[in-house]
Amino acid sequence: MTRTYYVIAIMTGVALVAGAVTYRSSGEETSSLAADFNEGDQNQLGGKLNVFQRAPSLAEKEFVTEQRRGSFGRSLRIHADREPEGFCGMWMHFFDMDASQPVYFDAEGYRYLSFWVRGENGGEDFTIKLADKKWIAKQDSIAVGSIADFLPGGVNTEWQEVLVPLHTDHTLDWRQLGGLTLDFDKPGSHTVFVDDVTFKQAERTVVPVRVPVRIVKRETVVVAPEPDVIVLPAAGARVSRVEEFRGDLAPGRNAVVLVRCAEPNSPWWIQEQVERSGERGIKSRVRFGNEKTPPGTEFHAVVILPPSDEAARQFRVGETLKTLPEGMPQSKVVQVVSK
Repeated sequence: MTRTYYVIAIMTGVALVAGAVTYRSSGEETSSLAADFNEGDQNQLGGKLNVFQRAPSLAEKEFVTEQRRGSFGRSLRIHADREPEGFCGMWMHFFDMDASQPVYFDAEGYRYLSFWVRGENGGEDFTIKLADKKWIAKQDSIAVGSIADFLPGGVNTEWQEVLVPLHTDHTLDWRQLGGLTLDFDKPGSHTVFVDDVTFKQAERTVVPVRVPVRIVKRETVVVAPEPDVIVLPAAGARVSRVEEFRGDLAPGRNAVVLVRCAEPNSPWWIQEQVERSGERGIKSRVRFGNEKTPPGTEFHAVVILPPSDEAARQFRVGETLKTLPEGMPQSKVVQVVSK
């Protein structure tokens, strides 16, 4: 039986310095990713997040991988025990509170604040609040509605997108938006997962797309796919079971190599850690099948880009993926065959 394998190199290192990751759809609508929680407490805008509480009510947060959107990264888990007395919830800033001159988020050009939510049991309830620079100074925020106002069926155990319309009658300065608060103001125990907080120009704008834009010091730089990252093995080469992998990759990025059999539903196998070789060189060892793999087996190689070093660390040697991470640029496919 002839089998076909694929080799994937996954790269990271897209720097996020106090700026949202901006995506542009085919219809020219723009979305700015504010927080995907893959980096922990600090988001793509440089903002921090935390829980707030007053006894006897309490709240806890955790960044988790078992419940997340997509095939890699993390989501934010919030657990709140709301008693009749006290209060609890989560706040998130859209600016770097430690900066000497904080830069608040300019939401003037966006129509919606979007985030995704799912409940542990369903039926969880909370109020959504927003704050501008003025309200941040007061350490307070304005309620824009309960979650039921934006999800008519309420929170359930599936991921649902919450679209909060901006530029409503609230007296917020949309050019200096400061933060988001989820206030668990109804008595009871609530556990929800939140992911991908995004500002969107259109309701149907899809995030992410293949070519992301990163904002570094408020300047937009397009991060294009690397079309010819793989150097060795060369296209059409005959390869041994264990082969050296070499590539050409810009400084500051990392790579992870995956191998997959081309048969339907075959998993992707994570290979040995990639090392740097010179300014642009990368190298690793990859395994094309095993001792039972017959000569003439085909392999393919391709390169894709996760958004950060933290995302790369999610790929552990020897583990498998059912599918490739979504929304990442990829290189040309290189085909080789076993000796």
